[in-house]
Amino acid sequence: MSADRVVLGNGSNELIELIVRAFVLDGEDAVISGTTFVIYKLVLRGAGRAFTEVPLNGYDCDLDAMAAAVGDRTKLIFIASPNNPTGKHTGKEALADLLARISPDVLVVMDEAYGEFASAADYPDTVALQESRPRLITLRTFSKAYGLAGLRCGYGIASPEIVGLLNRLRQPFNSSSPAQAAALAALGDTDHLEHSLRATRQGLARLASRLSDLGLRPVESQANFVLVDMGRPARPIFEALLQRGVIVRAMDAYALPHHLRITVGTPAENDCCLSELEQVL
Repeated sequence: MSADRVVLGNGSNELIELIVRAFVLDGEDAVISGTTFVIYKLVLRGAGRAFTEVPLNGYDCDLDAMAAAVGDRTKLIFIASPNNPTGKHTGKEALADLLARISPDVLVVMDEAYGEFASAADYPDTVALQESRPRLITLRTFSKAYGLAGLRCGYGIASPEIVGLLNRLRQPFNSSSPAQAAALAALGDTDHLEHSLRATRQGLARLASRLSDLGLRPVESQANFVLVDMGRPARPIFEALLQRGVIVRAMDAYALPHHLRITVGTPAENDCCLSELEQVL
């Protein structure tokens, strides 16, 4: 891949902001899922841009409804796959159908921050799709599977035209030399990545099984976390776990007040989380 198809960001979070600034002009709008990475909404609001939130279909992004929500002034669609916080992915057929239904002028941003963890057979190759869909951006990051969150190194893959426009807006020193050096080292350490993915998938399966045994309802996940329906208000459970030294994520901000999101840790950390959760319940 040529360098003119890659743009670096201070995490992919910065690229989300740059994309909104570059492509959603005054009077134009965007479409997002109603339960997805909260930064999309915050960035659009901060830029003073209108957007339509489309409710989930169960725990899946409803791409049919998102396509229907696209209007004459819609410039941008954000899709997180796997989605944060549900862990569900967008399949090849669903994405192809969306792209076929909307104008080629609409920019589709596939946020694949957790993409390395996805093992679904129908997980799409969005970079390859850019050959037939020039207005498609793939966002990825070294913050998740590679474990470099504190160094802030994300990247976008798109057409040279789109990358050129984003490079005009970004700060010239937005990605530090240590972050780039660490990212290059991480790309070369395939053994570590494979170990991380294997351990995460094993931990995810164990968490889902034990959570089900506790009478809870974990959502099938393609990410490194599991969303759990607690069947009751989850905030008190979150607070009780926090007092016991176990940090999970309450989902109030995502309009899921009965859910917690639990990230996979080491086997010992997973066991500790499960043990303390059982005591709290």
